[in-house]
Amino acid sequence: MKRWALFSLRPISPWWWLPVAVVLVAIDYFTGPYFQFPAVYVVPVTLAAWLSGLVPGLVLAVTLPLIRLGFMLEFWGEPWDAQTILATALTRVGVFSLMAVMAARLAAHERAVMQRVDVLTSLLPMCSYCRRIRGADDGWTTIDQLAGPATFQFATGLCPDCAASHLPAEYAPVSEKRTAAPHKSA
Repeated sequence: MKRWALFSLRPISPWWWLPVAVVLVAIDYFTGPYFQFPAVYVVPVTLAAWLSGLVPGLVLAVTLPLIRLGFMLEFWGEPWDAQTILATALTRVGVFSLMAVMAARLAAHERAVMQRVDVLTSLLPMCSYCRRIRGADDGWTTIDQLAGPATFQFATGLCPDCAASHLPAEYAPVSEKRTAAPHKSA
């Protein structure tokens, strides 16, 4: 079963982001002070946090705006005053850091969910009385008839036949509720 994922969940080495940062800084330098290239910094910061963890994302989130700040103060001779340039750089650091934290947390959450899904999909419901197994179509078959993956664990439960014969008092109210409840059709 192929699962959808926003990005690959396989981690990438944090050192991979060093050449990415160098290329971005070079593009930013050559485009000059009037072209607002740092808005594109959100993409590598987010990807670094997603694929390599929080620390590489935060390093890019802080380093890239500070390098641009240095360019603006030392090389470009901007018409803006130093306070405006500094406020812009600090705002970018804050926004990029927030993006890195959010992307890293989302990636960690998605990895945990995928791990939980893997565990839950490997469980195979089996009746604790007759040892029949519930299939994907909610039908109950014997282990011998099961033709599926060999990597699974059993989760015990009761099939409807065993519940009705072994636990009639407990099963009757449940089965009456199921038949009495109106079914909604889509």
